[in-house]
Amino acid sequence: MGDVFHDGELDVQRQAGVREQAERVGRVVQSILPPGVNEHLRELPFVVVGGQDDAGRCWATLVAGEPGFASGPYPNRVELDAPPLPNDPLLAGLSDGTPVGLLAINAMNRARLRVNGPAECVTDMGFAVRVNEAYGNCPKYIQQRQVTYDALGSEPGQPRVTDALTDAHRSLIERADTFFIASSHEQRGADVSHRGGMPGFVRVDDGGRLVWPDYAGNNLFQTLGNLAIDPQAGLLFLNFESRGLLQLTGRVRVDWDAELARRLPGAQRVFTFEPQAVVDRTGVLPLTTQGCSYSPHNPPAGGGSL
Repeated sequence: MGDVFHDGELDVQRQAGVREQAERVGRVVQSILPPGVNEHLRELPFVVVGGQDDAGRCWATLVAGEPGFASGPYPNRVELDAPPLPNDPLLAGLSDGTPVGLLAINAMNRARLRVNGPAECVTDMGFAVRVNEAYGNCPKYIQQRQVTYDALGSEPGQPRVTDALTDAHRSLIERADTFFIASSHEQRGADVSHRGGMPGFVRVDDGGRLVWPDYAGNNLFQTLGNLAIDPQAGLLFLNFESRGLLQLTGRVRVDWDAELARRLPGAQRVFTFEPQAVVDRTGVLPLTTQGCSYSPHNPPAGGGSL
C-alpha cells in the first residue's frame, strides 16, 4: 500500500508531538486482513459500520446476526451475511463502491479490528467490504460484557427524527460507557471507531452539544485526522433497555486547549459535537447484554465545568 497516513493524520500527529511513535505503530496498517482474523469475525454477534449517506452526512450504525454472519474468507475481503436493521439512515442507500468503515469488536475479550474500504456485492441480505486498510486496536477503554444475538419478536417502531436532543436522549448519553464515531476522508474513505469510559464521560451542555474527553490511544489519529479535514461525524449509542439505537450526525470541534483538557480527568483534548439530525429507533436492536466489567484503563468521569 502507499503512504499510511493522509495530510490530516500527519498534521494531528505533529501537533500532538507523536510523529515518530505513529510511524512505528503505523506499520500494523495493512491492505490485507491480519492472520487468524476469520475466527475473530465468526465469533461476533454484531459489527459497527460507518460512512456517509447520499447527502454527505456521516452516520454510524451496526449489522447484527447469529455468530458466523461475519467472516473473512479471503485476505482482502470481509463478508457480512445479514440485512441492515430497519429504517437505517446509512445502509438503506448503500451501493457497490460506497466507502465504509467497519469495526469488528468483541466485548468479552476486548479485541477489535478496523477495516476500511468500498462496499461490494450489496444485496438486501448483506454486503462485503474490500480491504483497503486493516489493523487491530489495543483493548483500552473497552468494557467487558456478554453481548448475545437475540432476534426480535415484534415489528420495530417508526424512527423518530429530530434536529436536537430530547431529555430522554440526554439521559441515555450521559449514562453511556460506550459509543461509536464515524468519520470520513474524501480520498481515503470512511472509518468508524470506538470510544469508552466510565458512565458520565460524555456530557451534554446547555446548548445541546455533546462534550467528551479524548484519552490516550495508539497515536495513529485516524479519527482526528479525518475530522481535521472534514468535521462531519456520526455517533451511535446503543440502548439495550429499549432495544434501540440512537444515531446522531453533525459536526465536531476538537479543542487542544490544555486548560480545558485539565478539567476532564485523563483528557488530552476535548471533543464538542453539535447534532444536526438525530434518529431514535426503538425495537430494532437484536442484541441483549449481561454483566459489565469496566476497563481498568478508564479515567474517572466528571470534572469541573466546561
